[in-house]
Amino acid sequence: MTGITQIPLESIKHRYVELFSSDLVDKAILISHFGNFTENKINSLLKLTEETILESKCKRQVMRRICSLIVEALQNISNHSSKDKQDNSHSHFILEHTPHNFIIKTGNLVAASEIIALEQKLNSINRLNENELRKLYIETLCNDNFNDKGGAGLGFLTMAKKINGPLDYQIFNVDKKLSYFSLSLSIPLKN
Repeated sequence: MTGITQIPLESIKHRYVELFSSDLVDKAILISHFGNFTENKINSLLKLTEETILESKCKRQVMRRICSLIVEALQNISNHSSKDKQDNSHSHFILEHTPHNFIIKTGNLVAASEIIALEQKLNSINRLNENELRKLYIETLCNDNFNDKGGAGLGFLTMAKKINGPLDYQIFNVDKKLSYFSLSLSIPLKN
């Protein structure tokens, strides 16, 4: 599920491009973006996602679930991305469609000093069963402990609840100060 490897900053965009070449037999890439995510870009991506999913003859319920996950994932990028020395976030978003599911893939730079806490949080969430996840979500929601970036830690919990499975992630060391965090969320077409 996770592994930490070393990649140079210049190769981040190459990793993004590699995501397109991996096993395209039974899947289609519907939407993708690499770069910074502004509020306007996020809104445009959501509108495009809604239209694309509805055009694929999926139910509105599936579309709402996917868009809700995209909002969480892109808010995570917007609120927690680190930037390189040139003030670039090197973030990505990809929406894929297979005969059985939709897959949301995101990635962004993260300060290397935050990686241990991030992994602990994700691994802790991934160990929870459905009832434990629901209980922790409600406790966190009622807790009102907002961090310095404005969140209460609900983002990953919300994502895990909505995909009904573990959060699939990878972390790549870029240099001594930065790592690259990739997240993949699979949403089945049938509940």
